Amino acid sequence: MNALGLVPTREAETEEYKRSWQDKECLDALAALANTRGGVLWVGVQDDGSVVGWGGDGKEMERISNSIVAKLQVHPRSMTLETLDGKLVLAIQMPQAVSPVALNGRFFRRIGNSTREVPSEELPRFFLEKTGQSWDDLPSDALVANLSPEAVATFRLQAAPRLPQAAQTESDALLIEKLGLVHESGRLRRAGVLLFTEEPQRWFPMARIQAARFEDDEITLSDEKRFEGHFFQQLGGLLDWLRRHLRVTYAFPGEGEGTAALQRQESWEIPLVALREALLNALLHRDYTALSAIQVRVYADKVVIMNSGGLPERLTIADLAAPHASLPRNPRLATAAYQMGESWGTGTIRVIEACHRSGLQPPIFATGKAGFQMTLFRDPLTDEALRKRGLTETQLEGIKIARLEGRLTNKQYRTQNAMSDEAARRELNDLVTKGLLHREGSGRGVYYVIVGGQS
Repeated sequence: MNALGLVPTREAETEEYKRSWQDKECLDALAALANTRGGVLWVGVQDDGSVVGWGGDGKEMERISNSIVAKLQVHPRSMTLETLDGKLVLAIQMPQAVSPVALNGRFFRRIGNSTREVPSEELPRFFLEKTGQSWDDLPSDALVANLSPEAVATFRLQAAPRLPQAAQTESDALLIEKLGLVHESGRLRRAGVLLFTEEPQRWFPMARIQAARFEDDEITLSDEKRFEGHFFQQLGGLLDWLRRHLRVTYAFPGEGEGTAALQRQESWEIPLVALREALLNALLHRDYTALSAIQVRVYADKVVIMNSGGLPERLTIADLAAPHASLPRNPRLATAAYQMGESWGTGTIRVIEACHRSGLQPPIFATGKAGFQMTLFRDPLTDEALRKRGLTETQLEGIKIARLEGRLTNKQYRTQNAMSDEAARRELNDLVTKGLLHREGSGRGVYYVIVGGQS
């Protein structure tokens, strides 16, 4: 063990290895460590962790130290010679900087075990994060006089259970101030503009949603619409638009007495609760420093929702399927959503559970250069979709029985459709070949179930 109490094993977010000191590469790495969580640069260690040693002396250490301070304006926490595998290496410990560290006008950070330059389009968000600020907390040019009474009334109604004082008769201006959405300057914070002004796009034109419906070729547009206005108008307007493009079935349970037995129940091919949670996720967690709008794309088999900004650094895609810490990019917006009844860190779980209850394929979450993307799959077993796959009317009836009862037998099929045993077997085998049914059991106990557990 060396004096630092550390042993290089593999490069990580807080450790970087260099075979020798090269000003540009090493200064890039030190700037990245300072801009992330701090860490150690080992000079004399190869990428694979093998030690080759560093042959510099005290004079070279002094030159390197002076170069770091002059170029980065940051003093290393320590610079020491350490003995590893019987060889001397140079260990430079960098603190986590409280403000962004630049090298010749460029900014670097650690992503995993690599040093990467911050792209120009991400610099606004990078500066906010480094200074401990959030975009939605900053003051805007909007005033309390710009509040929308309708937006505030919607908030009062939804927040009443958790925030009883919101339903009281105090003025809109006083309520918004108590919510912490008025800056010391008297101007509305940016979260207040998005939530409670009639036209947030007057100040922030990127705060909008672009939606489109694509035909089966996934290229041709059949409907396109832009949603603007305040938070509640965008959410409600988009949900109404999606209803026009998604299929719904109705059921009459027939239970109870009088009119209760006649009330119909709607069943959307993608549960509305899943769509709402996905849209809330996009509105609350998007990167508002980016100029792109939220995009919603409706295809024949899926709905894709995309918003700028990836996951927080401490979250992974795998974390989204289980309860996880709430790390909101826009904490003021997230707090307002919580006050309106939303839970922190469980939105994606509710999407997954709603899709599972409806027998749908699990949603897919992805992150990349374009930001965060959530894909919700439509019901593949609607009459319309199945007819396109060449199913007959009798086969459609068989699929309905299998979905309703969880299984389908040859006897049920031929009885329902008044056909022979041979004809029933032939059509059922065709459904197996098409990948819609799976044959289980043997002999007289053979039955068929929907592939993938659709029910």
